[in-house]
Amino acid sequence: MFKSLLSKAAPFLGSLIGGPAGAAVGSLVGKVLTPGVKNPTEEQLTTALEKATPEQLILLKKEEAKLKERIAQIEHENNALLVGDTQDARKMNLESKDKTPAFLAYCILLGFFGMIIGLFIDDKIPEGSSKVIFSLAGTITTLLVCVFNFYFGRTSFTKDK
Repeated sequence: MFKSLLSKAAPFLGSLIGGPAGAAVGSLVGKVLTPGVKNPTEEQLTTALEKATPEQLILLKKEEAKLKERIAQIEHENNALLVGDTQDARKMNLESKDKTPAFLAYCILLGFFGMIIGLFIDDKIPEGSSKVIFSLAGTITTLLVCVFNFYFGRTSFTKDK
């Protein structure tokens, strides 16, 4: 009941209830709606939300906006760190003239294509080896993606990978 009421009053906060941030959101709502109560129960929060004044609802919306802004700021800082890390790695690679990253990239590329060709030439995988071969295929494919990301860049740092 509390989650549905909160979702109507502050949809973003309501969406966070029940997840990892649920306790923090409950505490935030408690500070706004039951300022004199330490660690309010869900029943107390539900009652307070049902009886909330327009001023309290406005304050709840303001807190919701602050939280959204803070989350956006953290995401922006995280993306800036990821971009900086990638730029530093590429810069180091260019300045050091070290051949090791290129050598490893070629090994991974040859390993990937060698595995593909090997599977086409002999498509009979021994009974006990299939799990190992599929695990190896996944590992080499993941490493190949990392190589492409390093040399050609990523278009985004989203969670939709």
